[in-house]
Amino acid sequence: MNRSIAINWLRIPVEKDILKTLHKKDSLRGLLHSLAHIALVAFCGYMAAIFFINNQWGYFVIAFWAQGTFGTFLGAAQHELGHGTVFKKKTHNRFFLNLFSLFTWWNHHHYSMSHTFHHKYTLHPPKDKEVLLPLEPSLKPALLIQLFTFNILGLIGKLKNTIYTALGLWFDGPLGGANPEGANPWIKELSIVYPKKYRLSQRFARRILIFHAGVLIYSILTSTWWLPFVLSLWPFTGNWLSYFVGSTQHTGLIDNTADFRLNTRSVKLHPFIEFLYWHMNWHAEHHMYAGVPGYNLKKLHEIISKDMPEPKTLIRAWLEMRDTFKKQNQNPNYQYHQKIPNESSSKKTNTDHLEKYTESIGLLAPEEQINQDGLNLVFKSKFDSTREWR
Repeated sequence: MNRSIAINWLRIPVEKDILKTLHKKDSLRGLLHSLAHIALVAFCGYMAAIFFINNQWGYFVIAFWAQGTFGTFLGAAQHELGHGTVFKKKTHNRFFLNLFSLFTWWNHHHYSMSHTFHHKYTLHPPKDKEVLLPLEPSLKPALLIQLFTFNILGLIGKLKNTIYTALGLWFDGPLGGANPEGANPWIKELSIVYPKKYRLSQRFARRILIFHAGVLIYSILTSTWWLPFVLSLWPFTGNWLSYFVGSTQHTGLIDNTADFRLNTRSVKLHPFIEFLYWHMNWHAEHHMYAGVPGYNLKKLHEIISKDMPEPKTLIRAWLEMRDTFKKQNQNPNYQYHQKIPNESSSKKTNTDHLEKYTESIGLLAPEEQINQDGLNLVFKSKFDSTREWR
């Protein structure tokens, strides 16, 4: 990225030796977390298949719903694997990233392009259009019904986006509040910045379609009707918990600020949910030092906690988000200002001697030379109140 347009982020200083230790990757811990999450999802899928075969439909629904509830959080695993912070070796991170992405219909090549900008320019549109404020913490009945049952609109949208990407096509129109991947105008801009990475995204989209089409065809030919449910459809089932947890990251907060404590929210979760979420509940800490593995973020929080906002419970965070959105409906310019300890004494700390750690986003950035014309397009695109980018 061009350093001349880099944001001078405020980071709470951490001693170099401590920061170096926090950045160390523990491959065994990463492997145990990965295998435990896989085993949980696979067990629920196995039980769903058994109940389906035995026509125990009530139990099947419960097992299938549990598979989706737990499995949807593999998106957090893909995030960490994309940063390359789970394992020491690139090959191990990429193996699990490709595996998880294939089963969850997730185009991690799109996400790599978008999330690189999201970390470099967090909530500074037009440089970051992965997340656009204001975000609505929606509790609309139609949405909740799908989140607690089967997300049919999510399946249709994912299928359309994957087909469009595979064919090199794009959707027109305004962006939504969250645009991490898909055939949308934001990824279209980034495809010019990273043309090689975009070609990889096309190939991976085709791989996703071939895999899940193969599952369906095999199921039809062999009358194994349970197979598409436990291999292809579970990512669209039981999305409720990941929605409630993931929505807390930036909703209702401030954009165009150089202070991660104001644009990103950390929350306290039950240890099991934190396990499912791959410790991304410590999200402000993650943005502040993005190269720190998720399993070390709680330690980082404890070290810098006296200078950080008090992390809220999930319920308190949602109450805060809903109250903020209500105020934004009355005043579109309103944004919630998190309370910061010792705010008056907070200063941008010179961390040039720690650049290796403070600037690290792991292995996230695509490994290719940036197309400058594409970069200029991103930086010069215009934004209006309808979220339509030109």
